Amino acid sequence: KNKKMATSCCSSEKKTKNGHSTAVDICENKNRTIKLNRLYAPLTKCEMRAVLDVLPTPPKGTGYFINSISLLEPLKSYALKVLEDEEIDPYSVERRAMIIALLPDGISKLYEGIILYKKEETNNNNESFINNSNTNTTAVLEEWKWIPNAQPGLTVEEYQICSKMLKTDERFITAMKNRGIDNLDEISINVWSPGRGYFGEEEDSRSDIRIGKPFLFHVVHDKSNKNSKLPEDLNYYAKPIHGIDPVIDITNKKIIRIDEYDWRDIPRAKCEYWEEEDPVGVKNEIPFKPLNITQPEGPSFVVNGHEVKWSNWQFVVGFNAREGITLHNVSFNDPLTGNLRPVLYRASISEMLVPYGDPTRPNYRKNAFDIGEEGIGINAHSLKFGCDCKGEIFYFDVHLAESDGIRTVENGICLHEEDFGVLMKHYDWHTDITMSQRSRRLAVSFFCSIDNYTYGFYWYFYMDGRIQSEVKLTGILNTDATVRNALFEDYGTIVDQDLYAPIHQHFFCARLDMSIDGNTNWLYEANIVKEPHHVLYNPQQNAFKAKLDLLHTEHEAQRDINEKTDRFWIVKNNNAKNKFGFPTGYRLMPGNSMHTHLDFESPVIRRGGFLKHQLWATPYQFNEKYPAGKYPTQASGGDGLELYTHGNRLLSGQDIVLWYNFGMTHVPRPEEYPIMPCAYVSFELVPDNFFHKNPQMIKSKRKSVYHHRSKL
Repeated sequence: KNKKMATSCCSSEKKTKNGHSTAVDICENKNRTIKLNRLYAPLTKCEMRAVLDVLPTPPKGTGYFINSISLLEPLKSYALKVLEDEEIDPYSVERRAMIIALLPDGISKLYEGIILYKKEETNNNNESFINNSNTNTTAVLEEWKWIPNAQPGLTVEEYQICSKMLKTDERFITAMKNRGIDNLDEISINVWSPGRGYFGEEEDSRSDIRIGKPFLFHVVHDKSNKNSKLPEDLNYYAKPIHGIDPVIDITNKKIIRIDEYDWRDIPRAKCEYWEEEDPVGVKNEIPFKPLNITQPEGPSFVVNGHEVKWSNWQFVVGFNAREGITLHNVSFNDPLTGNLRPVLYRASISEMLVPYGDPTRPNYRKNAFDIGEEGIGINAHSLKFGCDCKGEIFYFDVHLAESDGIRTVENGICLHEEDFGVLMKHYDWHTDITMSQRSRRLAVSFFCSIDNYTYGFYWYFYMDGRIQSEVKLTGILNTDATVRNALFEDYGTIVDQDLYAPIHQHFFCARLDMSIDGNTNWLYEANIVKEPHHVLYNPQQNAFKAKLDLLHTEHEAQRDINEKTDRFWIVKNNNAKNKFGFPTGYRLMPGNSMHTHLDFESPVIRRGGFLKHQLWATPYQFNEKYPAGKYPTQASGGDGLELYTHGNRLLSGQDIVLWYNFGMTHVPRPEEYPIMPCAYVSFELVPDNFFHKNPQMIKSKRKSVYHHRSKL
């Protein structure tokens, strides 16, 4: 009942967690379905293994350290040609992989490889081609090149290497004994990328070797709490060990040095999450009763490979080790015209930067580029039915390459429908008739953990044509030790005994490759302005309107949010008109956003210049994918959006890519400790003249609208 079934091209055998079918007969569109999966679906285990078989032989005595293997997405021009030309054989669609590997040889040499897959057709097996599961996959190495002075993100394997090295280093063992810690199994070692350019740490500003700078925590069981268990119930961030900074050469597997400074006692905060006994007030609490979500006839979405169809929406779910979920070829089947209309060519969260505002050591270097320096995809969790996701759930597994093989994250991506309250409602007092319709949305999501924080990344699709990107922030606050018995911290909040959480910001940069009715678009900014008093035109002094300004070039499109004018942006296709002759478009509604509080000359902004503005826009270029550059780890800066936009290219009438920064400034609260209730940040893409009326107001949908009289 609960087993996921493969979908053949002419059957309906793909099932949700509860055993309901998610597929329909797709024979009519099987060629397009195969093409979409060949172009955008993530690599399979078989495809990843094939990459490892074609790598060049490394020099004697060395070996490759595999950082990642992901789909190398095709050139947009090639993909669109494949999809538009019905004569192209779907089995011939090219598919490639990109491998990033390291060769430790005194220095850390980064190699990029491009691999072409060749698939041999076997009895027109549509199922294997839709799911990219044909076992006759062969791979050919097309390109293998060294990228000097660049480092990819750190991996879990490297964290483990650092931990083992430290715990066998005599200097480290002595430093721990001096702090009263004899059992090194009680030490949690959290390895961070070192950043670059910090005053006083110039010797660590290099890119030829991989450097790790761990933060240390004492994880000890409170013997007096008999209900606490090891290790599941322990908070690994309650007892930071302040005043010791190991510096590790990961490439050559050696400890460069151990810096000691500013001794502070380990906090007296307990590592247990739970109170030993319930407070008296809990006895008066009204317990929850079961809340069940059921769809007796199954879900309304259709899944074929990684292509998803729901309501009027169609798209492909991708995934890679760096960005996690990617969305491709997002289109809306317009019920008013019957046309399948493109909205987004590609969407992803392409970088995440979390800068801390505490200038004290070591907190000033807590500035994590969590996507570029680590990767959110590679840190994905397996999701649990009934907890992370409820209802009729379809799961996608996720495959990740590591040096010792291919790791599968089962149930890595969740796909499900949610009831979302009222979509629309109207009461007419003339007739005493109320019309009401429920809203439903489709959610595509995954969770990952980056050290202490856990993030849920969600993309929502709505019946009225809206798209929402949301991040749920939870996990544990990043902490440091106070001086003993401190009552106040200038740059943070005390959350437990001798323990505080520093102030910080969470920035998420969404890369939105727009395609409003095609790839020729224009970008506008809208500001609400009030009209001055005029005896003829504004005698009542109540006039205000939306003023639209065309943003012609990249520099004009470097824009900031403005709450005073309710600023938003619109991407339009001036060559496509709705029924009333207006250009079709989509608004970017800012949602949760903020300005950076860092100085523009700080080491962090030199590397993360994309934070200088909330909105950026560029004309599409295949290699411009990351706002802080392709390899921000230990980089000196100047790459990414600041480099991309240096030439001030034309935007009007071009293939426009939006880059939007959203997030939150986080002043921690004790109520967010030890585990933080979810905080939510999001933005929306909303149709603007894309339709000529509410797309739900058509005859065939009237049966889903509830009509009733309010008076009996």
